[in-house]
Amino acid sequence: MLNFIKRFIRDHKGVAAVEFALYLPMLLIMVVGMSEVGFAIVQSTIVEKSLRSGAIYAARSELPLTTTAQTKIANIVKNGNMTGSGDYLISGWSSTDASLSITVSNYTISADSSVLGSNQLPVITITARVPYLPIFGTLMNQFGMGGYMITLSHEQAHFGV
Repeated sequence: MLNFIKRFIRDHKGVAAVEFALYLPMLLIMVVGMSEVGFAIVQSTIVEKSLRSGAIYAARSELPLTTTAQTKIANIVKNGNMTGSGDYLISGWSSTDASLSITVSNYTISADSSVLGSNQLPVITITARVPYLPIFGTLMNQFGMGGYMITLSHEQAHFGV
């Protein structure tokens, strides 16, 4: 029996497998975490680009924005086209928590640099608030890491038709 214990202590076969089994949970958590962060960055970039596209379209529209123009702007931001056909650019837009607001405000500039004879410069602001839907869905919610919102806005000076 004593020989067996001595031989067992000196034997290094399988050490790598045991070490791997100990490190595997940490490695999986790191891979899942990096995947989620990368996916969140991709989703926020898509929202940012679509907001910019919608704001540029709004800046070319006639003021005040009509309901039809606002619908087209919302379709550009959410679907990537004016008709609203096809899938949402990101799946978070299908949530009831998602919101999009389009506002037009005037910025007063100095009389020396008036635009078109007026010192009021119309600026369109589009703000989106979209839930982040993780790759691993409910798994992240179980660890208390769900319910994040992507909140972005874009301002664009109105430059007319």
